[in-house]
This record gives sequence, C-alpha cells and structure tokens, in this order.
Amino acid sequence: MSEGEDITYGVNEKHDIDCVVDNLKKLSFISKICLWGRSMGAASILHYLTHFPHSVSAVILDSCYLNMEKIIEEKTGFFNMFGGYLKTNII
Repeated sequence: MSEGEDITYGVNEKHDIDCVVDNLKKLSFISKICLWGRSMGAASILHYLTHFPHSVSAVILDSCYLNMEKIIEEKTGFFNMFGGYLKTNII
C-alpha cells in the first residue's frame, strides 16, 4: 500500500484500491462493488482497472485528468525548463 508521503498520480495508489477491493470481496454480504473516484482518485481507479479490469461491477470517475503530460506541466513547469527536449524525446 502507499504510505501517503509521495503522490504518484494513481500509479502506486492503485495498490490501496486493490487492498480495499480484496477485503470487500471477503465479506459474504457484498455481492457487487462500485468504485467512485474524484480527480486523482479517479486516476487511481483507472490505473487499478488496467491491472484488474473485471474486479468490480461499476465505476464512477469524476474530474479525472486525461493527460499525464499536462498534469506534470501544470504542477511543475518541468517540460518548459528544458526547452521542450523532454517533451519531444522522452514522453
């Protein structure tokens, strides 16, 4: 599980979702699971579903980011620091 110190925009947080879903499935009175995530929570669910696509019955994704490159740029300005080199050659 993630420890909460670093934010990985859903990459590591998906393990938290996996833990919760696994524990819910162990409960006999739970027959269907719906995940609801907002913003980074929605992104975490998308990352989770890429690994476990049939693990839940439904999902609700609210205000999920669509482009990781844009999020990194908005949060850090990282790509502008190198005159677009990283944007062109790495991503």
